[in-house]
Amino acid sequence: MKVLPILLFLLLLSGCQATDPTTSSSVAPVTASTSVDAATTSHPATGSATLNVPGLSPRAKVSIQPNGAVRVDQWEARAKDGTIEILIDGKAFARVRKKEKKDDWFVDRVDGQPVAKLKFRGNDDFKVVSPGDQTLVKVKSKDYGWKVTGAQEEELYKTRVEKGHIKVKDAKGQEINKLSDDGSSLVYTWLSIEALPLEVRLAMAYLTRGSHHG
Repeated sequence: MKVLPILLFLLLLSGCQATDPTTSSSVAPVTASTSVDAATTSHPATGSATLNVPGLSPRAKVSIQPNGAVRVDQWEARAKDGTIEILIDGKAFARVRKKEKKDDWFVDRVDGQPVAKLKFRGNDDFKVVSPGDQTLVKVKSKDYGWKVTGAQEEELYKTRVEKGHIKVKDAKGQEINKLSDDGSSLVYTWLSIEALPLEVRLAMAYLTRGSHHG
C-alpha cells in the first residue's frame, strides 16, 4: 500500500531536478536592442581570419567564439552581467551598457571616461557619436555590402561582398582587407575603421555580429 506514495515522491523529485535552474549550463546572450536581436541571439559564425586592424597589426587574428565573444589579438569583447566587457590581455578596459528604453549603448572606460555612444536605427543602420553627440561614423547596409561615412556624410569605406570574398576599401579605393566570405562582413568592416577607438570597434563588432547586408 506504500508503493504509490513512494512512486509519487520519486516523480515529484525528478520533475524538480529537471527544472532546477542551477543545473542548467545555458546562458542567455546579451541582446543589443530590439533592432539587432536577430544578430545577438542567433548562433554567430565561428572561426578565425587574419585581418588588417589599424592600431594593432596588418595580420591581426580575429575570431568569433562559440559563445559569441569576439577576439582580436589580445583584445576581447564578451557578455558579462547584462553588459558587454572589453578586455585587453584579460583585464577589463571598457564596458558597454544599454540605455533604458532606447536602442542606444554607451562605451565607457573602466576609469569612468566616456568614449562613445552607439546608436541602432534598424538592423542595417548604425551610428557612432562622441560623448558630446557629434557624429563619428555611420554604417549602412547596401546591396553590395556596407558603406561607411563620416561626420559630413563623406565616404570613408566600402565593403563589398561578392564572388565568395569580402573586400574592404577606403575612400581612395585602396584595399584594406580581402578575405573569404564567412558571413562576418560587418564585423570586419567595424574592425577596419581607423577613425574609431579599438574598444568602440570591438563593441560594435560584438553587437552586430551575424548581421547581413542588403
